[in-house]
Amino acid sequence: MEILEEITKFVLYKSREIDHPITEALASFIIQTTLNPSKSPIYFLLKFPLATKKFFFEGEIHQQDQTIVVNEALKKLGNLDSPSLQTIQLQIGNSSIIYFKIKHLSSKAMITPSSKANFNVRSA
Repeated sequence: MEILEEITKFVLYKSREIDHPITEALASFIIQTTLNPSKSPIYFLLKFPLATKKFFFEGEIHQQDQTIVVNEALKKLGNLDSPSLQTIQLQIGNSSIIYFKIKHLSSKAMITPSSKANFNVRSA
């Protein structure tokens, strides 16, 4: 996951550089869902290209693959007004809100009325 963090930071930096700031969650999502366009090993036998139909991060990622992932992610993020990218942004936003609410409610549930009584509140 260290490689994912590095690539995410680089994509965030490049996006800000071209004046298209994005969230870390969106960058990470786009990076993780970038398909590997390289040809499969049976390409040479069948004489026509077959995509691997796998994401880059499903296996080991090499330095050359990192460059491809960054370029592909920046292409996808180049048009922030595209309907597909706006849909992804909404999905990530809703997921983030739901995650926050679950965490917030679970932390409230940990504080029971009996534990509130044990807190000493000083008046100023």
